[in-house]
Order: sequence, then structure tokens, then C-alpha cells
Amino acid sequence: MKHLVIAGTCAVTLCLLAACDKEKDYYDVLDAKTYTGFNELTVTYNESPMSGKSVTFTPPAGAPATFKVFSQFDLSQLSGSLKGTPPIQAPGALPGTPELTFTADLHTAAGHYTFSGAGETEFVTYSYDGTVNREKMSLNFTGVKLKDLTFAGRVFAPAPAVKNPDGIGYSQLPFHIVWESDMPVQIPGLTNGIEDLMKLFVTLPIIPAYGGTAEMSLVQVIGNAIKTIGMRDDGCIPVTYLQTANGSSQFTQTPMSFLQYVPTSAGSLRLFVNPTDLLTLVLLNNTNRDPDIPENPFGAPAKKTGTAGNADNEEIKEIAFEIAITCLEKLAPMLATGIPVTVAPQSNGVAMYIGSEAMLPLMKELTASILANDKLKAMLTQAIVGNPQLVQMLPDLLKAMERLPEFIASTTRIELGLNLVPYK
Repeated sequence: MKHLVIAGTCAVTLCLLAACDKEKDYYDVLDAKTYTGFNELTVTYNESPMSGKSVTFTPPAGAPATFKVFSQFDLSQLSGSLKGTPPIQAPGALPGTPELTFTADLHTAAGHYTFSGAGETEFVTYSYDGTVNREKMSLNFTGVKLKDLTFAGRVFAPAPAVKNPDGIGYSQLPFHIVWESDMPVQIPGLTNGIEDLMKLFVTLPIIPAYGGTAEMSLVQVIGNAIKTIGMRDDGCIPVTYLQTANGSSQFTQTPMSFLQYVPTSAGSLRLFVNPTDLLTLVLLNNTNRDPDIPENPFGAPAKKTGTAGNADNEEIKEIAFEIAITCLEKLAPMLATGIPVTVAPQSNGVAMYIGSEAMLPLMKELTASILANDKLKAMLTQAIVGNPQLVQMLPDLLKAMERLPEFIASTTRIELGLNLVPYK
């Protein structure tokens, strides 16, 4: 009997030792690793999925595990011309924090370890939990909330376009445009120079729509395509917009973490754009559009039918894409740290715009792109010729277009953005 007790005690001891060794071995196989992509990593933000994030995991060595959360974006995904461009740092998971590092104890569970905790950054408070094993990691940020709620809880819509009583020009536009230069633009009828010229271009119907049977202006596109812009207390900016894909058109919402913000003062914020979500939206909204959907402000797909309308439509898309790439390249250094945006109160809402410091370098690049694109200049000229009120200005407008680099060099103030009104 005594031998049986001893044998049983030894067996139990061996089992405990084996369990300890197994746990130790399991820790040992959790090597340092960066989890990224949809197959290895799942990240959520207040229960909404986040894309494009990465987590570098450093296993414990007599201390809690270390997690570093960050994001990088490969610009070559947008255009083959950017092949070989080094990845750029993109916004982190929490707005205002490009890289978030925290430590957490690991707890054993079936097939993985769990971890949890809470923390705060300069801009938000948050909790987190997740799981990790050799192949996969899940990380959930919960209870994320901005410390500064200056802009939280507000819902806007683009300001409607309102013409002047005499029918010439506009007293209100969805675009906020201020452009002051020491070199005036000498065009009869444009008292505010290059600022009026910019407003003129955004109201010109130059975008083919409805299968090439009509044209729309940028003002009309914004008015028809964007329904609401919300500002949540967790720093997310959901946008309700008209999605046109797979032969249908309906209002839907952008990914919750596509746009995020943090207030920096009573009249300013920093805007963060997730480039992975941007790429997804671009691809989603350029597939199998139905030309017969009347609500579609972006027009029909560019089918190679040989018709002039569809050819123009495809050229417009190519030009717009090239300009968008130029903008993204120039704004890339600000993706992680945020784009500075001024929020100025107006009588019926707010203006949200990017000011001179950020806009001037971008406008120099865009001007070079426009002046180098003969197709775009030809389309603008055609739109002006087709407008009885503008055709008489054509020679002066063409001269002004060629002198854009000089106007930009002498610019003293520039503000470009959106005029927004409370959504009702």
C-alpha cells in the first residue's frame, strides 16, 4: 500500500512538472513576431473592424509581454508608377498616436493566450483585450473616448449651393475657397481674382454623368453624393455617401475608422485618413456601375463603346485618379501625424478647411499636374466654350491658367475645404 501511495505521488508530481514544462514550452514558442494582414491580425475599434494595422509582439522574459501597434501603407498599391516607393507611416489605431506601445500579462487559455488592460494617450482613454498564439492575434480597443469633446456629437451636411439674386455667381457653396495673392488676376467680371476663378471651376459642368448624356459640376457631385458627416466622441468621422457598385446605388457609410480626428484647440483639429480604407472605397466604387440609375452622381462606367461620351468619361476618371495620387503623395508625410484642419464658425454652420501652410505645397504640385495635362486643359476649355456666360472670358481665362505658378508663388493666404451646415 505504501508503495502505491509513493507511486501515485510520483505520478501526480510528474504530471504537474509536465504541465509546467508544457506551459513553459508554449511560452518559448511565442517568439517575437509582427502580426499583420487579414489572416494574422484582427483589430477592432469600439466593436468596428479596423484595417491596415500591424502589431509587433515581444514575448515575456520574466516580465509582461510588449505590444507595439502601428500602420504602414505601400503606395504602389495605388499606382504602378509608385512601384519601389518605400512604405509610408500611416495613422495608428488610436487617433493622434502613430505608434502605441503597451505591456500586458498573458493568461493561458485553450490554444492561445489572453491579455487585457486599460490606458490613456494624450488624446483618448481606452481599454483593450485580445488573444495571441503562434499564428494569429486579435486586439480589441473598447471604451475609446476623446478627452476633448469640443466637436463630439455633431452631424453635418455639405452646405447647399445658393446663387446670387442676379443669377450670376454664388452666395454659398459646399466648397470653402479663399485665395489671396499679391498678383491680381486680370479677368473682367472676377473681382476676387484667382478665388473667383477657383469657384468658377468647381461650378462648371465638366464631369460626364448618366452614360455621357449630361455633365455635372463638382458642386453638384458633392451635393448629391454626401449626405452626412458625423463627429463621434471616440474620434471617428463616419460619412454617409452614395455608393454605386455592382449595378446598384444606395446610401451607405464609410468604414467607421476610415476618418478619425482629435481636437487641438477650440478652432482646430487634426484629421487622420486610413489609406487602406481609401483604397477599398476607390475599388468598390469603380465596379459595374449601372448607367440607368438616376441618383448616381458619378456617371456610368467607362465602357469602350467608341462613343464620345464614354471616352470623355474614361479620360476624366484617369485624370482624376492621377490628381488624387498626386495629392496623396504630397499629403503622405501628414498621414500619421494628422492633416491640420481649421474649424471656423459661420452664421449657418462651420467651415472646415486646410490652410496655407499645408495647402501651398500641394497646390504647386497640382498646378504642375494640370498645366502638364493637355487633355484636362482641353476639357476645361470645352466646358468654358459651352457656357454662354463664360465664353467671352475664354482668352483671359486661358492666360490666367498659364500664369497659375506665378499666382501661387505670390499667394499670401489660401484656404480650401468644405462649408458644412447642421444635418436636419
